Amino acid sequence: MRDVFTRRRGWPWLTAALAWALAGCSVPVPVYSVAGKNVAALRSAPRPVRVGQFTGDQQTVSCRLRPIGPEGGGTFAAYIQNAFEEEATITGRRPAEGEVELRGVLRRVDVDCGIVEASWTIEMDMSIGEQPPFTVKTVRRFDGNYLGGVVFQRAYTAFVPSVQEFVHDVLASPAFQAAVAATR
Repeated sequence: MRDVFTRRRGWPWLTAALAWALAGCSVPVPVYSVAGKNVAALRSAPRPVRVGQFTGDQQTVSCRLRPIGPEGGGTFAAYIQNAFEEEATITGRRPAEGEVELRGVLRRVDVDCGIVEASWTIEMDMSIGEQPPFTVKTVRRFDGNYLGGVVFQRAYTAFVPSVQEFVHDVLASPAFQAAVAATR
């Protein structure tokens, strides 16, 4: 009888230990989906844009002590590079003479999981061809929440729209437009 009692008392501890161990694993961000306004912006660029190298080592952010990051231990820079590549692929513009290369260096990605307001921040140094680099920073707000599980789900859901907005901010920036027009 004592063995049954001991085993039953051990299950809650085992369950709690397993939950604690799994909580340390990073939750992968959703797969990127293309935004129509970004495809339209790339199609209307004066020259075709080829996506070059994006660098940066950041792999996770924390929302109430729960890590969020790209799948497979990838970096946010690689995720954002893939976003630009997806957008460029959908444009249907073929590589041509006179195309320009877009490169990026990730400064930071951060999530603020507040009680009332929350936000994603993405900041990168971008460069086109041999033109001087320019910095683009996007802060996209979403509703916070007192409950950690709720705000965590909202942060997870808000990531792709935040990257879509960042891509749009890059393409719509006067520095991007001037660099694309000036590159020969």
